[in-house]
Amino acid sequence: MKSKCIIYQICNSTRYLCYKDLKKVTADLNLKPIYKAVSEEMALVELNRFEEAWGTKYPLILRS
Repeated sequence: MKSKCIIYQICNSTRYLCYKDLKKVTADLNLKPIYKAVSEEMALVELNRFEEAWGTKYPLILRS
């Protein structure tokens, strides 16, 4: 069963990172703009920004 808690999702996602990218990705993974967005559309815009930056290098984070 997958966890739906955002904190656990972030912690689990960092397992896939190489150390040199850890600070950069976690800064970009600040999900407040996503989960506090005023609309679903705005949340998707923020999620797409993260995907553009890291999606090709770390696709497992996005799937999580």
